[in-house]
Amino acid sequence: MEVDYDLAQDSQDVDYDEVRDGVAEDYSPVDYESDDAAVYQPPTTVRRYPHSLRVIYEPTITIYLGQEIQEIPQSRFLQHVREDGLDSNCHECGHGFSPDDDPMESMIRTITFEKSENSQPSGSDITQTSLTFQNDHLPGEDIVHDFEVARAVYQTPLRTLQAVTMKFGPVEIWHDYLSVPQWRPQFQRQLLLAIPDIYSFPERTVMHLDDVSAKALIHVQKNPDYGLFLDGLSEVTRSRWFERMWVTLEYMKSNEVCILTQDWEVFGLNASLILNRIDVAISKYIKQKGDATFHDQANEKGCKYETKVCWTDMETWKTRTERHRTLGFAIYILGQKKCRDMKDYHYALAGMIGFMVLKWRDPNDDSRRFWLLVKATLRQGDYTPLLFTPIQGEQPYDEVSWLHGHSRMTEKVWDLGACHQKAARAKIWQDGHVSPELEEVGVIESWKRIDVDGDPKVLFRAIVRWVLDIGPTSARAFCSAVDRGFTDFESKALYAGWSSSEISEQGWNSPRYDIESIETILKSLKRVLRNSAGLWVEEVEDKEDEVDTLIQDLIDVMNLESRGKNSADSRLNKTFSEIEWYRKQYGSTVDGVAQYRKELA
Repeated sequence: MEVDYDLAQDSQDVDYDEVRDGVAEDYSPVDYESDDAAVYQPPTTVRRYPHSLRVIYEPTITIYLGQEIQEIPQSRFLQHVREDGLDSNCHECGHGFSPDDDPMESMIRTITFEKSENSQPSGSDITQTSLTFQNDHLPGEDIVHDFEVARAVYQTPLRTLQAVTMKFGPVEIWHDYLSVPQWRPQFQRQLLLAIPDIYSFPERTVMHLDDVSAKALIHVQKNPDYGLFLDGLSEVTRSRWFERMWVTLEYMKSNEVCILTQDWEVFGLNASLILNRIDVAISKYIKQKGDATFHDQANEKGCKYETKVCWTDMETWKTRTERHRTLGFAIYILGQKKCRDMKDYHYALAGMIGFMVLKWRDPNDDSRRFWLLVKATLRQGDYTPLLFTPIQGEQPYDEVSWLHGHSRMTEKVWDLGACHQKAARAKIWQDGHVSPELEEVGVIESWKRIDVDGDPKVLFRAIVRWVLDIGPTSARAFCSAVDRGFTDFESKALYAGWSSSEISEQGWNSPRYDIESIETILKSLKRVLRNSAGLWVEEVEDKEDEVDTLIQDLIDVMNLESRGKNSADSRLNKTFSEIEWYRKQYGSTVDGVAQYRKELA
C-alpha cells in the first residue's frame, strides 16, 4: 500500500479518524522514494511535508469511565481532563453533580487499574524518566498542550497507583491531579469545603516525597552514625512536600500516612514511626552535644530544622486529640506553607480546626473572611486570637482594630506553640462582642525591655538588678521571678516526652533551691548596689569584681548553668538563645520584664 502526497501542497495533518480505516495503519516511517514498509505499527496520525513523508505514531490513553470506554490521543489528554472529559453521573446512585450541591455530597473522583484489561502494574506503559515539578495547582490554560505538563498529570497518579497497588494489592486512589477539578472554579471551591472529610476517610494516605530517596529515610530510621543521620535529615527536611499547604492539611486529617519516595517505592515504616525515630535520635545527640552544637552542625549540612519542628507540630495536632486545638497553633503550622490564594488558606484553617463557618460564596474580602473564622473560635473558648503578634506593615482592620493576621499568611502571628490546657473560663464572646471573664492578677506598674547583647551572664545580671530594684524582695519571691524568666526545660516540655511532664495543682513544679544561701547572696548584692543613703547606684566601678562574684554565686546556687536532664544546654544559655532567635525572627527585642502590683482583697 502506498501513501500519496502532493509536493505542491503545504504541510498538513491528516485527520486522526480518517487514518483509523487503515490508510497508514500498516506502515512505518518511509522516505518519499520508498514504496512500502513491512513493520506493523498502531494507528497513526499522518502529516504531509514537501520533499519527505513522516508518519507520526501517537499513543492513546484508555480510560474506563463507568460503562464508557474513552480512547484519548496523548496530545488531547490534558485538555480532556481539564475540561469535562471525565464528567459523569454518580456511579452509585446515578444522579449528576451540581456546583450548588452540599459540599458533603460533592464529587469524589478515584482512580484504579481496570481489572478487565491486561493493565496490571507490571504491564503498564509508563515512561521511566523521573520528573521534578511543583504541583500546588495545575498550570494555566496558556500551556494546556504542554507535553511535560500532560505527562506529569498522567504519569504521576499512575505511578503512584502502581506503587501503592504493588504494596497493598488492588486499590482505588484519590489524587489531586485528576480528582480535583481545578480547571472549573465552581466545582473546585465546593470540593475544597469537603476536603477535610475526604482526607480523613481512607485507611491510608500517601505522603509523596518526590525529592527524597529511600536511602535518606533509612539513614534517619536506623541512625547508623551521626554524619549519616544529619545527611538523611537534611535531605528529608529540604523536601518540597513540606512547603505545600494542602498536603499539610491532608497529613493532619488522615489516618495512617505512608511515605512514597522519589524511587516510587512505598517505604517500610509509616511517617509517624519515621518521625519518632528522628525525634529519638535528635534527643540523643542534643543530650550528648548540646542544643547549640547540634543545630550548628545540622545547619552546616543544609538541614532546615524548622521543617522538622513543623512536622512534629503536625504529628502533635494529628495524634494528640486530648490537647486543645487552637486557631493560633493552626496558623503557626499552615502559615509556614505556600498557598497562592488567601481564600484557600482560610478554608484550610477552617477545615483544620473543624469549624464549618466558611462557604465558597463568602465575600472576597480576605479580612472579613478571616474575622468570621476568628469569631467562631472565640465562641468556642479559644483565647489565641486575642494574643496574636502584630505583623510588621499590616494595616489595621477597620471593623476590628485589634485583629492581627487578617491580610497575610504567616506563622509569625503565633509563636506560643500548642495549648496544653483549656482555659478555666471559656466565655469570651458575649452579647455580640469580646467580653472574656478574666482573673485579675495585678496592675502593671513598669516595663523594661530586654536589650542585652553578647553574654548570657550579662542578661542574668540585668534581670537580677531589675528584680532587686523593685523594692523589698524575699529570696523565695526572687526565685519565683527568676523561674519565670529562666524557665526549666520540664516546665516548657522541652527535650521530654509528651507524657513525662507533670503539672501540679499549683502549676509547674519549681526546682528546689537553697533559700538560705540565696538570701545571704541577695543581702550582699543589695549592700554593694546601694549607696550610703540607701539609694540604688547605676555604676559600681570600684566594686565590679565583687558584683560579678556575687552574680556567679547566684548562678551556681540556682544551677542556672547546669545541663538539663535531657540536654547538654543550661537554662541560662537556652533563655539567651531564645531571645536571640526572637531578635532575628522579628527584627526587634523581646518585649521585656514587667513589674506588677498585686491587688489584695
